[in-house]
Amino acid sequence: MLTTIAALVALVAAHSISGQQPDSVSTLRSAKRAQAEFEMRRHSLLPEVGTYGGTCDAIVGRFCYWVDDNVENPKEPTRIGELRDRLLSRLAELGATSPGDRWIVGQRVRYLIEAGRLAEGAATARECRADTGWCASLAALALHAIGDIRAADSAVTAALDAMSEKERCAAIDIEPLLNGALKRRFHNATCAERDSLAARWWWLAQPLYLTGGNPLRAELFARRTLVRLASESRSPYSMTPGKDMEAIVLRYGWPVAWGRTPPRIGATSGADAVGFDAKPSLAYGLSSRAVEDLSAVGDGSYSLTDRRALSRFSSVSVTAVGSLRRQVSTFKRGDSTLVVAAYDADGDTAVASAREPVSALVLLRDERTPSVIVRGSVGKHGVLTAIAPWRPRLIAVEMLDSASRRSARARDGVAERDTVRYRVELSDLLLFSAADSSAAFTLESVASRALATGRVASDGKLGLFWEMYGLEANERVTATVGFVPAEVGLLRRMAERARLASPRTPVHLQWSDAPEVRGSVGGRALVLDLTGIPTGRYTVELSVNVDGQPLMRAASAIEIVSP
Repeated sequence: MLTTIAALVALVAAHSISGQQPDSVSTLRSAKRAQAEFEMRRHSLLPEVGTYGGTCDAIVGRFCYWVDDNVENPKEPTRIGELRDRLLSRLAELGATSPGDRWIVGQRVRYLIEAGRLAEGAATARECRADTGWCASLAALALHAIGDIRAADSAVTAALDAMSEKERCAAIDIEPLLNGALKRRFHNATCAERDSLAARWWWLAQPLYLTGGNPLRAELFARRTLVRLASESRSPYSMTPGKDMEAIVLRYGWPVAWGRTPPRIGATSGADAVGFDAKPSLAYGLSSRAVEDLSAVGDGSYSLTDRRALSRFSSVSVTAVGSLRRQVSTFKRGDSTLVVAAYDADGDTAVASAREPVSALVLLRDERTPSVIVRGSVGKHGVLTAIAPWRPRLIAVEMLDSASRRSARARDGVAERDTVRYRVELSDLLLFSAADSSAAFTLESVASRALATGRVASDGKLGLFWEMYGLEANERVTATVGFVPAEVGLLRRMAERARLASPRTPVHLQWSDAPEVRGSVGGRALVLDLTGIPTGRYTVELSVNVDGQPLMRAASAIEIVSP
Protein backbone atom coordinates (compact mmCIF):
# COMPACT_ATOMS: atom_id res chain seq x y z
CA MET A 1 0.00 0.00 0.00
CA LEU A 2 2.85 2.40 0.85
CA THR A 3 4.53 1.71 -2.47
CA THR A 4 1.32 2.44 -4.38
CA ILE A 5 0.73 5.74 -2.56
CA ALA A 6 4.37 6.84 -3.02
CA ALA A 7 4.25 6.08 -6.72
CA LEU A 8 0.98 7.99 -7.10
CA VAL A 9 2.37 11.03 -5.25
CA ALA A 10 5.50 11.01 -7.40
CA LEU A 11 3.42 10.80 -10.59
CA VAL A 12 1.17 13.70 -9.55
CA ALA A 13 4.22 15.79 -8.59
CA ALA A 14 5.86 15.12 -11.94
CA HIS A 15 2.70 16.17 -13.78
CA SER A 16 2.32 19.34 -11.74
CA ILE A 17 5.91 20.38 -12.37
CA SER A 18 6.16 19.59 -16.05
CA GLY A 19 2.56 20.06 -17.07
CA GLN A 20 2.66 16.67 -18.79
CA GLN A 21 -0.28 14.44 -19.56
CA PRO A 22 -0.01 10.71 -18.77
CA ASP A 23 0.88 9.87 -22.40
CA SER A 24 3.84 12.26 -22.23
CA VAL A 25 5.54 9.88 -19.80
CA SER A 26 5.89 7.45 -22.69
CA THR A 27 7.28 10.26 -24.86
CA LEU A 28 9.88 11.11 -22.24
CA ARG A 29 10.90 7.46 -21.94
CA SER A 30 11.38 7.28 -25.70
CA ALA A 31 13.52 10.42 -25.61
CA LYS A 32 15.70 9.08 -22.81
CA ARG A 33 16.10 5.76 -24.60
CA ALA A 34 17.19 7.51 -27.82
CA GLN A 35 19.69 9.65 -25.91
CA ALA A 36 21.18 6.64 -24.06
CA GLU A 37 21.53 4.70 -27.31
CA PHE A 38 23.38 7.61 -28.92
CA GLU A 39 25.87 7.89 -26.06
CA MET A 40 26.55 4.16 -26.09
CA ARG A 41 27.17 4.25 -29.85
CA ARG A 42 29.28 7.40 -29.47
CA HIS A 43 31.53 5.77 -26.88
CA SER A 44 32.26 2.81 -29.15
CA LEU A 45 33.17 5.16 -32.03
CA LEU A 46 35.43 7.57 -30.16
CA PRO A 47 38.97 7.84 -31.59
CA GLU A 48 41.75 6.31 -29.53
CA VAL A 49 43.93 8.95 -27.91
CA GLY A 50 46.36 6.86 -25.95
CA THR A 51 46.90 6.90 -22.22
CA TYR A 52 48.24 9.73 -20.13
CA GLY A 53 51.46 8.75 -18.39
CA GLY A 54 52.11 11.94 -16.47
CA THR A 55 50.98 13.25 -13.11
CA CYS A 56 47.45 14.50 -12.63
CA ASP A 57 47.33 18.24 -12.04
CA ALA A 58 44.16 17.60 -10.05
CA ILE A 59 42.37 14.47 -8.87
CA VAL A 60 38.64 14.92 -8.33
CA GLY A 61 37.00 11.68 -7.20
CA ARG A 62 37.19 9.28 -10.14
CA PHE A 63 38.64 11.92 -12.46
CA CYS A 64 42.26 12.74 -13.31
CA TYR A 65 42.62 16.24 -14.74
CA TRP A 66 45.74 17.55 -16.44
CA VAL A 67 46.71 20.58 -18.52
CA ASP A 68 48.48 20.08 -21.85
CA ASP A 69 47.94 22.89 -24.34
CA ASN A 70 50.41 21.26 -26.76
CA VAL A 71 48.05 18.36 -27.54
CA GLU A 72 45.47 19.00 -30.24
CA ASN A 73 41.88 18.04 -29.55
CA PRO A 74 40.89 14.90 -31.50
CA LYS A 75 38.57 15.28 -34.48
CA GLU A 76 35.14 13.78 -34.13
CA PRO A 77 34.41 10.85 -36.51
CA THR A 78 31.81 11.68 -39.15
CA ARG A 79 29.64 8.79 -37.99
CA ILE A 80 29.18 10.33 -34.54
CA GLY A 81 27.94 13.54 -36.13
CA GLU A 82 25.45 11.60 -38.21
CA LEU A 83 24.16 9.76 -35.16
CA ARG A 84 23.83 13.04 -33.24
CA ASP A 85 21.83 14.59 -36.08
CA ARG A 86 19.54 11.56 -36.01
CA LEU A 87 19.11 11.95 -32.24
CA LEU A 88 18.29 15.64 -32.65
CA SER A 89 15.64 14.84 -35.24
CA ARG A 90 14.10 12.30 -32.89
CA LEU A 91 14.16 14.74 -29.95
CA ALA A 92 12.53 17.41 -32.12
CA GLU A 93 9.71 14.99 -33.02
CA LEU A 94 9.18 14.02 -29.39
CA GLY A 95 9.45 17.64 -28.27
CA ALA A 96 6.63 18.59 -30.60
CA THR A 97 4.49 15.96 -28.86
CA SER A 98 5.44 17.26 -25.38
CA PRO A 99 6.43 20.92 -25.88
CA GLY A 100 6.53 21.63 -22.15
CA ASP A 101 8.93 18.82 -21.25
CA ARG A 102 12.01 20.39 -19.64
CA TRP A 103 14.22 17.30 -20.13
CA ILE A 104 13.63 17.05 -23.87
CA VAL A 105 14.13 20.75 -24.61
CA GLY A 106 17.23 20.80 -22.41
CA GLN A 107 18.83 17.87 -24.24
CA ARG A 108 17.96 19.44 -27.60
CA VAL A 109 19.78 22.65 -26.68
CA ARG A 110 22.72 20.65 -25.32
CA TYR A 111 23.23 18.56 -28.46
CA LEU A 112 22.59 21.44 -30.85
CA ILE A 113 25.41 23.32 -29.19
CA GLU A 114 27.61 20.24 -29.30
CA ALA A 115 26.88 19.88 -33.04
CA GLY A 116 27.90 23.49 -33.65
CA ARG A 117 24.35 24.44 -34.62
CA LEU A 118 24.46 27.42 -32.28
CA ALA A 119 21.74 29.54 -33.86
CA GLU A 120 19.32 26.58 -33.69
CA GLY A 121 20.28 26.04 -30.07
CA ALA A 122 19.46 29.65 -29.21
CA ALA A 123 16.17 29.45 -31.15
CA THR A 124 15.20 26.25 -29.33
CA ALA A 125 15.93 27.91 -26.00
CA ARG A 126 13.76 30.89 -26.99
CA GLU A 127 10.88 28.56 -27.87
CA CYS A 128 11.17 26.71 -24.55
CA ARG A 129 7.79 26.18 -22.85
CA ALA A 130 9.03 24.65 -19.59
CA ASP A 131 9.23 26.66 -16.36
CA THR A 132 10.66 30.18 -16.61
CA GLY A 133 13.84 29.54 -14.63
CA TRP A 134 14.79 26.50 -16.70
CA CYS A 135 14.10 28.24 -20.01
CA ALA A 136 16.23 31.22 -18.95
CA SER A 137 19.00 28.80 -17.93
CA LEU A 138 18.93 27.19 -21.38
CA ALA A 139 18.99 30.64 -22.99
CA ALA A 140 22.08 31.54 -20.94
CA LEU A 141 23.74 28.28 -22.02
CA ALA A 142 22.98 28.87 -25.73
CA LEU A 143 23.93 32.56 -25.73
CA HIS A 144 27.20 31.82 -23.96
CA ALA A 145 28.02 29.21 -26.62
CA ILE A 146 27.38 31.80 -29.34
CA GLY A 147 29.65 34.27 -27.57
CA ASP A 148 27.02 36.92 -26.83
CA ILE A 149 28.23 37.49 -23.28
CA ARG A 150 26.05 40.52 -22.52
CA ALA A 151 22.88 38.64 -23.50
CA ALA A 152 24.05 35.49 -21.69
CA ASP A 153 24.76 37.51 -18.54
CA SER A 154 21.25 39.02 -18.72
CA ALA A 155 19.78 35.53 -19.13
CA VAL A 156 21.68 34.39 -16.04
CA THR A 157 20.11 37.24 -14.07
CA ALA A 158 16.65 36.32 -15.38
CA ALA A 159 17.17 32.67 -14.43
CA LEU A 160 18.30 33.57 -10.90
CA ASP A 161 15.36 35.96 -10.45
CA ALA A 162 12.94 33.16 -11.36
CA MET A 163 14.39 30.74 -8.80
CA SER A 164 13.36 30.13 -5.23
CA GLU A 165 15.81 31.20 -2.53
CA LYS A 166 17.03 27.61 -2.12
CA GLU A 167 17.51 27.14 -5.87
CA ARG A 168 19.33 30.45 -6.21
CA CYS A 169 21.59 29.60 -3.29
CA ALA A 170 22.59 26.36 -5.06
CA ALA A 171 23.00 28.09 -8.42
CA ILE A 172 25.51 30.66 -7.11
CA ASP A 173 27.56 28.10 -5.18
CA ILE A 174 31.22 28.79 -6.04
CA GLU A 175 32.68 26.80 -3.14
CA PRO A 176 34.43 24.29 -5.47
CA LEU A 177 36.42 27.23 -6.91
CA LEU A 178 37.67 28.51 -3.55
CA ASN A 179 40.24 27.49 -0.98
CA GLY A 180 41.55 28.52 2.40
CA ALA A 181 39.76 31.00 4.62
CA LEU A 182 37.49 32.20 1.82
CA LYS A 183 36.25 28.67 1.19
CA ARG A 184 35.45 28.24 4.88
CA ARG A 185 33.74 31.61 4.98
CA PHE A 186 31.61 30.75 1.94
CA HIS A 187 30.72 27.33 3.35
CA ASN A 188 29.44 28.83 6.61
CA ALA A 189 27.68 31.80 4.99
CA THR A 190 23.95 32.35 4.66
CA CYS A 191 22.42 32.44 1.19
CA ALA A 192 22.44 36.24 1.21
CA GLU A 193 26.09 36.30 2.26
CA ARG A 194 26.94 33.74 -0.43
CA ASP A 195 25.26 35.94 -3.00
CA SER A 196 27.48 38.85 -2.00
CA LEU A 197 30.68 36.77 -1.93
CA ALA A 198 29.95 35.19 -5.31
CA ALA A 199 29.30 38.61 -6.85
CA ARG A 200 32.62 39.88 -5.48
CA TRP A 201 34.52 36.81 -6.81
CA TRP A 202 32.96 37.02 -10.29
CA TRP A 203 33.70 40.76 -10.42
CA LEU A 204 37.37 40.36 -9.54
CA ALA A 205 37.92 37.25 -11.68
CA GLN A 206 36.55 38.90 -14.83
CA PRO A 207 39.14 38.58 -17.65
CA LEU A 208 38.70 42.13 -18.99
CA TYR A 209 36.49 44.96 -17.79
CA LEU A 210 36.45 46.85 -21.09
CA THR A 211 34.49 44.12 -22.94
CA GLY A 212 31.30 44.40 -20.87
CA GLY A 213 29.28 41.55 -19.39
CA ASN A 214 30.89 38.89 -17.22
CA PRO A 215 32.03 35.87 -19.25
CA LEU A 216 33.07 33.87 -16.19
CA ARG A 217 29.72 34.27 -14.49
CA ALA A 218 27.99 33.24 -17.72
CA GLU A 219 30.32 30.29 -18.26
CA LEU A 220 30.02 29.03 -14.70
CA PHE A 221 26.23 29.17 -14.98
CA ALA A 222 26.42 27.33 -18.34
CA ARG A 223 28.55 24.66 -16.67
CA ARG A 224 26.00 24.24 -13.90
CA THR A 225 23.24 23.81 -16.48
CA LEU A 226 25.31 21.19 -18.30
CA VAL A 227 25.91 19.40 -14.99
CA ARG A 228 22.17 19.18 -14.48
CA LEU A 229 21.63 17.90 -18.03
CA ALA A 230 24.40 15.31 -17.67
CA SER A 231 23.23 14.16 -14.24
CA GLU A 232 19.80 13.33 -15.68
CA SER A 233 21.08 11.42 -18.69
CA ARG A 234 23.84 9.22 -20.01
CA SER A 235 27.12 11.03 -20.71
CA PRO A 236 30.13 10.19 -22.91
CA TYR A 237 31.97 9.19 -19.72
CA SER A 238 29.69 6.12 -19.47
CA MET A 239 29.70 6.31 -15.71
CA THR A 240 27.11 7.03 -13.07
CA PRO A 241 26.94 10.80 -12.41
CA GLY A 242 28.14 11.88 -8.99
CA LYS A 243 29.48 14.78 -6.97
CA ASP A 244 32.90 14.31 -8.54
CA MET A 245 31.50 14.82 -12.05
CA GLU A 246 29.71 17.95 -10.86
CA ALA A 247 32.90 19.29 -9.27
CA ILE A 248 35.14 18.58 -12.27
CA VAL A 249 32.72 20.28 -14.66
CA LEU A 250 32.21 23.32 -12.42
CA ARG A 251 35.97 23.75 -12.00
CA TYR A 252 37.18 23.07 -15.53
CA GLY A 253 34.17 23.00 -17.84
CA TRP A 254 32.38 20.47 -20.04
CA PRO A 255 34.65 18.90 -22.69
CA VAL A 256 34.40 20.14 -26.27
CA ALA A 257 36.00 17.00 -27.76
CA TRP A 258 36.19 13.33 -26.79
CA GLY A 259 38.49 10.36 -27.20
CA ARG A 260 39.02 7.04 -25.47
CA THR A 261 41.94 5.07 -24.17
CA PRO A 262 42.87 1.72 -25.73
CA PRO A 263 41.03 -1.23 -24.11
CA ARG A 264 42.98 -2.61 -21.17
CA ILE A 265 43.96 -6.26 -21.41
CA GLY A 266 41.95 -8.31 -18.98
CA ALA A 267 39.76 -5.37 -17.94
CA THR A 268 36.00 -5.83 -17.87
CA SER A 269 35.01 -2.17 -17.96
CA GLY A 270 36.32 -1.41 -21.45
CA ALA A 271 38.09 1.77 -22.55
CA ASP A 272 37.89 5.01 -20.60
CA ALA A 273 36.53 8.18 -22.19
CA VAL A 274 38.84 11.21 -22.19
CA GLY A 275 37.39 14.71 -22.38
CA PHE A 276 39.29 17.62 -23.97
CA ASP A 277 38.67 21.22 -22.95
CA ALA A 278 38.40 24.31 -25.12
CA LYS A 279 41.76 26.03 -25.61
CA PRO A 280 43.31 28.11 -24.36
CA SER A 281 42.07 27.99 -20.79
CA LEU A 282 43.40 30.20 -18.04
CA ALA A 283 43.15 30.31 -14.26
CA TYR A 284 41.23 33.54 -13.77
CA GLY A 285 40.54 32.84 -10.09
CA LEU A 286 42.47 34.96 -7.62
CA SER A 287 43.92 34.73 -4.15
CA SER A 288 41.57 34.64 -1.18
CA ARG A 289 43.33 37.63 0.36
CA ALA A 290 42.55 39.78 -2.69
CA VAL A 291 38.83 38.96 -2.41
CA GLU A 292 38.83 39.91 1.25
CA ASP A 293 40.95 43.06 0.85
CA LEU A 294 40.85 45.00 -2.43
CA SER A 295 44.00 46.93 -1.55
CA ALA A 296 45.87 43.61 -1.87
CA VAL A 297 44.86 43.18 -5.52
CA GLY A 298 47.79 43.25 -7.91
CA ASP A 299 49.32 41.26 -10.72
CA GLY A 300 50.55 38.76 -8.15
CA SER A 301 46.98 38.07 -7.01
CA TYR A 302 46.37 36.13 -10.23
CA SER A 303 48.24 33.06 -11.50
CA LEU A 304 46.68 32.75 -14.94
CA THR A 305 48.92 29.89 -16.08
CA ASP A 306 48.88 27.86 -12.86
CA ARG A 307 48.48 24.21 -13.92
CA ARG A 308 47.18 23.23 -10.49
CA ALA A 309 44.67 26.05 -10.15
CA LEU A 310 41.32 25.16 -8.60
CA SER A 311 39.50 26.35 -11.72
CA ARG A 312 40.15 27.25 -15.33
CA PHE A 313 38.04 29.11 -17.87
CA SER A 314 38.18 29.53 -21.62
CA SER A 315 36.90 33.03 -22.31
CA VAL A 316 35.27 33.72 -25.67
CA SER A 317 36.32 37.36 -25.27
CA VAL A 318 40.08 36.77 -25.33
CA THR A 319 42.49 34.12 -26.58
CA ALA A 320 45.51 35.36 -24.61
CA VAL A 321 46.10 37.59 -21.61
CA GLY A 322 49.49 39.19 -21.14
CA SER A 323 50.84 41.84 -18.81
CA LEU A 324 51.83 45.45 -19.27
CA ARG A 325 54.03 47.85 -17.38
CA ARG A 326 52.35 50.91 -15.96
CA GLN A 327 52.58 53.82 -13.56
CA VAL A 328 49.30 54.76 -11.91
CA SER A 329 48.87 57.95 -9.86
CA THR A 330 45.75 59.39 -8.23
CA PHE A 331 44.87 63.02 -7.49
CA LYS A 332 41.94 64.56 -5.60
CA ARG A 333 39.42 66.76 -7.36
CA GLY A 334 36.93 67.61 -4.62
CA ASP A 335 35.00 64.41 -3.90
CA SER A 336 36.16 62.98 -7.25
CA THR A 337 39.44 61.29 -8.16
CA LEU A 338 41.60 61.97 -11.20
CA VAL A 339 43.73 59.01 -12.29
CA VAL A 340 46.75 59.22 -14.58
CA ALA A 341 48.01 55.92 -16.02
CA ALA A 342 51.06 55.56 -18.25
CA TYR A 343 51.34 52.09 -19.84
CA ASP A 344 53.67 50.09 -22.08
CA ALA A 345 53.05 46.61 -23.53
CA ASP A 346 55.77 46.66 -26.19
CA GLY A 347 57.68 43.80 -24.58
CA ASP A 348 54.73 41.50 -23.92
CA THR A 349 54.51 38.36 -26.06
CA ALA A 350 50.72 38.04 -25.73
CA VAL A 351 50.13 41.17 -27.83
CA ALA A 352 53.30 41.00 -29.90
CA SER A 353 51.31 40.08 -33.03
CA ALA A 354 48.41 42.43 -32.27
CA ARG A 355 47.98 44.95 -35.06
CA GLU A 356 45.45 47.39 -33.63
CA PRO A 357 45.33 47.01 -29.85
CA VAL A 358 43.09 49.53 -28.12
CA SER A 359 43.81 50.47 -24.53
CA ALA A 360 41.46 51.44 -21.72
CA LEU A 361 41.71 52.83 -18.22
CA VAL A 362 39.04 51.38 -15.95
CA LEU A 363 38.19 52.79 -12.52
CA LEU A 364 36.15 50.50 -10.25
CA ARG A 365 34.61 51.02 -6.85
CA ASP A 366 32.81 47.74 -6.14
CA GLU A 367 30.81 45.01 -7.87
CA ARG A 368 27.58 47.05 -7.67
CA THR A 369 28.77 50.45 -8.93
CA PRO A 370 29.09 51.02 -12.69
CA SER A 371 32.75 51.39 -13.62
CA VAL A 372 34.34 54.36 -15.37
CA ILE A 373 35.96 53.32 -18.66
CA VAL A 374 38.08 55.65 -20.80
CA ARG A 375 39.39 54.17 -24.05
CA GLY A 376 42.59 55.33 -25.68
CA SER A 377 43.93 55.32 -29.20
CA VAL A 378 45.43 52.37 -31.06
CA GLY A 379 48.93 51.51 -29.86
CA LYS A 380 50.90 49.53 -27.28
CA HIS A 381 52.00 52.46 -25.13
CA GLY A 382 50.65 55.81 -24.06
CA VAL A 383 49.02 57.78 -21.23
CA LEU A 384 45.36 57.70 -20.20
CA THR A 385 43.49 59.86 -17.71
CA ALA A 386 40.05 59.31 -16.21
CA ILE A 387 38.01 60.85 -13.42
CA ALA A 388 35.53 59.09 -11.14
CA PRO A 389 32.99 60.71 -8.79
CA TRP A 390 34.40 58.57 -5.96
CA ARG A 391 37.72 57.14 -4.82
CA PRO A 392 38.44 53.96 -6.86
CA ARG A 393 39.18 50.75 -4.98
CA LEU A 394 40.55 49.02 -8.08
CA ILE A 395 42.31 50.50 -11.13
CA ALA A 396 42.77 48.44 -14.29
CA VAL A 397 44.78 49.25 -17.39
CA GLU A 398 43.73 46.98 -20.24
CA MET A 399 44.52 46.41 -23.90
CA LEU A 400 42.60 44.34 -26.47
CA ASP A 401 43.11 43.65 -30.14
CA SER A 402 39.59 42.82 -31.37
CA ALA A 403 40.78 41.01 -34.50
CA SER A 404 43.05 38.51 -32.74
CA ARG A 405 41.32 38.75 -29.34
CA ARG A 406 44.77 39.01 -27.75
CA SER A 407 45.02 41.18 -24.67
CA ALA A 408 47.18 42.51 -21.86
CA ARG A 409 46.16 43.89 -18.51
CA ALA A 410 47.34 45.23 -15.16
CA ARG A 411 45.37 45.70 -11.95
CA ASP A 412 46.11 47.66 -8.81
CA GLY A 413 44.08 47.74 -5.63
CA VAL A 414 43.74 51.10 -3.89
CA ALA A 415 43.78 51.38 -0.12
CA GLU A 416 40.87 53.05 1.60
CA ARG A 417 41.53 56.46 3.07
CA ASP A 418 42.50 56.60 6.72
CA THR A 419 39.54 56.93 9.03
CA VAL A 420 41.39 59.82 10.68
CA ARG A 421 41.38 62.73 8.22
CA TYR A 422 44.02 65.43 8.45
CA ARG A 423 43.80 69.00 7.27
CA VAL A 424 46.48 68.52 4.61
CA GLU A 425 46.66 65.45 2.39
CA LEU A 426 49.21 64.24 -0.15
CA SER A 427 48.64 62.79 -3.63
CA ASP A 428 50.52 59.94 -5.23
CA LEU A 429 53.92 60.61 -6.72
CA LEU A 430 53.99 60.95 -10.53
CA LEU A 431 57.27 60.28 -12.36
CA PHE A 432 57.68 62.00 -15.69
CA SER A 433 60.27 62.54 -18.40
CA ALA A 434 62.08 65.83 -17.81
CA ALA A 435 64.17 65.91 -20.98
CA ASP A 436 62.52 69.22 -21.87
CA SER A 437 63.12 71.31 -18.75
CA SER A 438 61.58 74.38 -20.39
CA ALA A 439 58.06 72.88 -20.44
CA ALA A 440 55.49 73.92 -17.87
CA PHE A 441 55.21 71.76 -14.78
CA THR A 442 51.45 71.64 -14.21
CA LEU A 443 49.72 68.29 -13.82
CA GLU A 444 48.18 68.68 -17.25
CA SER A 445 51.60 69.13 -18.85
CA VAL A 446 53.53 66.45 -16.97
CA ALA A 447 50.78 63.82 -17.29
CA SER A 448 51.45 63.46 -21.03
CA ARG A 449 55.10 62.75 -20.19
CA ALA A 450 54.42 60.23 -17.41
CA LEU A 451 56.79 57.25 -17.34
CA ALA A 452 55.25 53.81 -17.74
CA THR A 453 58.31 51.68 -17.05
CA GLY A 454 60.15 53.62 -14.36
CA ARG A 455 63.38 53.12 -16.33
CA VAL A 456 65.58 56.21 -16.57
CA ALA A 457 69.02 56.60 -18.13
CA SER A 458 71.79 57.43 -15.68
CA ASP A 459 72.78 60.49 -17.72
CA GLY A 460 69.23 61.77 -17.88
CA LYS A 461 66.82 63.75 -15.73
CA LEU A 462 63.87 62.52 -13.71
CA GLY A 463 60.79 64.61 -13.03
CA LEU A 464 58.66 64.25 -9.91
CA PHE A 465 55.21 65.77 -9.47
CA TRP A 466 52.83 65.71 -6.52
CA GLU A 467 49.97 67.71 -5.04
CA MET A 468 49.02 68.71 -1.50
CA TYR A 469 45.41 69.41 -0.53
CA GLY A 470 44.19 71.72 2.23
CA LEU A 471 47.18 74.05 2.31
CA GLU A 472 46.72 77.64 3.32
CA ALA A 473 48.26 80.49 1.36
CA ASN A 474 51.96 81.02 2.20
CA GLU A 475 52.02 77.95 4.47
CA ARG A 476 55.50 76.47 4.68
CA VAL A 477 56.14 72.83 3.90
CA THR A 478 59.27 70.78 4.52
CA ALA A 479 59.82 68.12 1.85
CA THR A 480 62.39 65.35 1.54
CA VAL A 481 63.09 63.25 -1.56
CA GLY A 482 65.22 60.16 -1.17
CA PHE A 483 66.59 57.46 -3.47
CA VAL A 484 66.59 54.25 -1.41
CA PRO A 485 68.33 51.28 -3.05
CA ALA A 486 66.25 48.16 -3.49
CA GLU A 487 67.43 45.05 -1.71
CA VAL A 488 70.82 44.12 -3.13
CA GLY A 489 71.16 40.62 -4.55
CA LEU A 490 74.17 38.33 -4.30
CA LEU A 491 75.51 39.13 -7.77
CA ARG A 492 75.29 42.88 -7.11
CA ARG A 493 77.12 42.52 -3.79
CA MET A 494 79.87 40.49 -5.47
CA ALA A 495 80.18 43.09 -8.25
CA GLU A 496 80.45 45.91 -5.72
CA ARG A 497 83.14 44.04 -3.73
CA ALA A 498 85.08 43.44 -6.92
CA ARG A 499 84.64 47.15 -7.78
CA LEU A 500 82.85 46.17 -10.98
CA ALA A 501 79.83 48.22 -9.87
CA SER A 502 79.56 51.33 -7.78
CA PRO A 503 78.13 50.77 -4.30
CA ARG A 504 74.70 52.29 -3.82
CA THR A 505 73.83 54.29 -0.74
CA PRO A 506 70.67 56.26 0.07
CA VAL A 507 70.59 59.77 -1.42
CA HIS A 508 68.39 62.46 0.16
CA LEU A 509 67.44 66.01 -0.72
CA GLN A 510 65.53 68.26 1.69
CA TRP A 511 64.14 71.80 1.44
CA SER A 512 61.47 74.03 2.99
CA ASP A 513 59.30 76.54 1.17
CA ALA A 514 55.74 77.79 0.68
CA PRO A 515 54.23 76.18 -2.44
CA GLU A 516 51.93 78.12 -4.71
CA VAL A 517 48.35 77.33 -3.69
CA ARG A 518 45.37 77.46 -6.03
CA GLY A 519 42.08 76.84 -4.28
CA SER A 520 43.77 74.93 -1.43
CA VAL A 521 45.67 72.68 -3.90
CA GLY A 522 49.43 73.06 -3.96
CA GLY A 523 51.17 71.43 -6.91
CA ARG A 524 54.90 70.80 -6.87
CA ALA A 525 57.33 69.63 -9.57
CA LEU A 526 60.97 68.71 -9.09
CA VAL A 527 63.56 67.79 -11.74
CA LEU A 528 66.53 65.71 -10.61
CA ASP A 529 69.78 65.20 -12.49
CA LEU A 530 70.72 61.53 -12.09
CA THR A 531 74.37 62.02 -12.93
CA GLY A 532 76.52 60.32 -10.31
CA ILE A 533 73.83 57.98 -8.98
CA PRO A 534 74.87 54.33 -9.61
CA THR A 535 72.68 52.21 -11.85
CA GLY A 536 70.23 49.85 -10.17
CA ARG A 537 66.75 49.67 -8.70
CA TYR A 538 65.57 52.28 -6.23
CA THR A 539 62.50 53.46 -4.43
CA VAL A 540 61.92 57.18 -4.78
CA GLU A 541 60.48 58.29 -1.45
CA LEU A 542 58.77 61.63 -0.87
CA SER A 543 58.14 62.84 2.68
CA VAL A 544 56.14 66.01 3.35
CA ASN A 545 55.93 67.64 6.76
CA VAL A 546 53.34 70.25 7.72
CA ASP A 547 53.27 71.68 11.23
CA GLY A 548 50.63 70.14 13.46
CA GLN A 549 50.11 66.79 11.71
CA PRO A 550 51.94 63.50 11.06
CA LEU A 551 54.48 63.08 8.27
CA MET A 552 52.95 62.27 4.86
CA ARG A 553 54.68 59.89 2.44
CA ALA A 554 54.46 58.78 -1.20
CA ALA A 555 56.77 56.47 -3.10
CA SER A 556 57.43 54.95 -6.52
CA ALA A 557 59.89 52.40 -7.88
CA ILE A 558 62.45 53.28 -10.56
CA GLU A 559 65.41 51.66 -12.26
CA ILE A 560 68.43 53.70 -13.30
CA VAL A 561 70.05 52.09 -16.33
CA SER A 562 73.12 52.73 -18.43
CA PRO A 563 72.49 55.15 -21.31
